[in-house]
Amino acid sequence: MRKGGNSSLPFARSIFTFLCLSCVIGGGEAFSTTHYHRRPARSFVLTGINSAVSTSSVNIEPPLAKFANDVDNLATLRPPSTDADISAPFTLISAGSSYTRLWTESTWKQHSRPPHLRYSRHILRWWTSTTAREIFPTVLISVVWGTTLSFLASKFAWMRSLLAQVNGATTAVSLLTAPLALLLTLRANSSLGRLQEARGLWGRLVLHCRTLSGLLRVYLLPYAPQTTITAARHLALLGWSLKAFVRGESTESEAETFRMLLDVATTNWLIRGDEQLAPQEPAVPSLRRQPPSRTALTGRLRQLCAMGIEETEEVTGRRFTTPQLLIEEQIAALEQVVGGCERLHSSPIPPTYSRHLSRVISMFLFFMPIGIVASSSSLLGAVLISAIASYVFVGIDQVGMEIENSFSLLPLQQLASAAHVAVRDQLVCLNDAPPIAGSDLSIQ
Repeated sequence: MRKGGNSSLPFARSIFTFLCLSCVIGGGEAFSTTHYHRRPARSFVLTGINSAVSTSSVNIEPPLAKFANDVDNLATLRPPSTDADISAPFTLISAGSSYTRLWTESTWKQHSRPPHLRYSRHILRWWTSTTAREIFPTVLISVVWGTTLSFLASKFAWMRSLLAQVNGATTAVSLLTAPLALLLTLRANSSLGRLQEARGLWGRLVLHCRTLSGLLRVYLLPYAPQTTITAARHLALLGWSLKAFVRGESTESEAETFRMLLDVATTNWLIRGDEQLAPQEPAVPSLRRQPPSRTALTGRLRQLCAMGIEETEEVTGRRFTTPQLLIEEQIAALEQVVGGCERLHSSPIPPTYSRHLSRVISMFLFFMPIGIVASSSSLLGAVLISAIASYVFVGIDQVGMEIENSFSLLPLQQLASAAHVAVRDQLVCLNDAPPIAGSDLSIQ
């Protein structure tokens, strides 16, 4: 029995070896779905790029050239400049350095000058300040109120005696200063947080558009060029659709942008979702109800990518599981960006907080001149103190109000343009790329 047991060991080992080899072969087939093949010299071959290079002159160049030309026409219609933005709030755009434009190295150098140059430039250009123009009426009312009280107290004895009896005005002003400063600080921090989040969302929009278009170019374009370029056209318009939503642009201007890259039927289909959301439109049956264009674009993009993957699998005879997961991750990330913008646009800082802050500032501006005049201050002193205090506190409140609606300050024209340019560059840049040679990643 022991001899029979020993004779079965080689057979068992051969069975085990056969199973291991089967696993290795099966793993190699699974690994090949990512379009990499193991070579004896420990290098990999990108068959997708090889096919793209060999077929680009026949199947890829004409639709790519048409796509690039259409994107250039879109850039002519919607140039990457704040001055060309049809929905830019020009009352908030400063003449000098502004958050409404994308900054360059020269902008940073001008902004980071030494303090004496920076302060003098800001003071000399005070009259161009958009915030100063907005708060000027409120500051003027405060100054007139303080001047009137001081003038009446200097001319009429009954006014002086009346103000002398208001001994608690100065105390009330001092008690209001601390909570007012706290409320203004919390409001400014919340508004800045919203502004930074909105800018981060649009930065991720450009990033995901670039990444997704790169995936489409490498994995799908060589095998399904027409479907891939149609998906890229939808992807290039996502930024413009989102901009139209957060800025409240008309459906006519949005349709004009869509028509630069899409056919009339698809444009009308996308715009129909935005028109159904208009208050004057009647109720739409559930089966015909359509989401807004930004949501319809991502849904159509996912459908086109699925079609492109199916066509690629039919041509190559391989499963594209890993590229499909990567593409789906990028589409999901784009949907998160759209959802984040919708949340910021529809959910402000609680209005109760803003109303309470406005009432506290009003009480402060009302009692402050009374306390100043009651303390026997001169007319000039009352005017100066009222002007400075109202300018500081009302100015901080106005800045918080301006940046609370973050999308009005962001350079959305330039960011949306950067998104569609990134899509075009990713699809076009590899078309004239030289062959990869002399490295581990080489073309057979």
